[in-house]
Amino acid sequence: MTLTRYLKDLKPSPVVAYYRLKQGVSFQYILILDQINEMVLKDLSAIIKDTYLECKILSETEFLNCLDVFPMEFLDFKYQGELLLGSDIIRDRKASKKNLRHECEFYLRSRLLSLREAYVSIPDQTALLINDSFPLFRQTFRYLALMLRLKWDVNDFEGSMKTLGKTMGVDVSILIRIHDHLDRPQFLDAHFFEYHDTLTEIVQFVDGMD
Repeated sequence: MTLTRYLKDLKPSPVVAYYRLKQGVSFQYILILDQINEMVLKDLSAIIKDTYLECKILSETEFLNCLDVFPMEFLDFKYQGELLLGSDIIRDRKASKKNLRHECEFYLRSRLLSLREAYVSIPDQTALLINDSFPLFRQTFRYLALMLRLKWDVNDFEGSMKTLGKTMGVDVSILIRIHDHLDRPQFLDAHFFEYHDTLTEIVQFVDGMD
């Protein structure tokens, strides 16, 4: 039995909302229940344990209280998620700009620090470091654009990034070029420090936002 079928068959239904979000070739799920107890968790475990389903389980109160802690993840499900069951309780909710800025800064800063730490450990692998880190930074750029009320087209990285860079006052041309040359290690090796310096400028911009 699938989780969706199991949830549909529950009477009375404890499901407030059940969402699915496509992430690359896989899916993430959020299951929001009116209450969570031992029996519910054991029943869910019997369904999920052999499926490798990535499903976060929250009560409605927990979900509403965590919007200020995970605003980026909330926006993912709001704008790109699919409601499978229940009511769309996300649709009319808004993420606080202040909380979104804090999470953006946390991700950008922590990933920049990780990039530096990796470089001093393996300085001869800069192409690999860029390939590993760039998708993570690119994801955060989208949230940064949303925070600044800018349009972000997932099919037009160059155009979206140019608009974001202009708004921040940061030359992001190297990020656009890297996006187009991720399969060229020699190009990446030659531009690692330009990549690093641009990311540093973006972190400084976010840090100075109100």
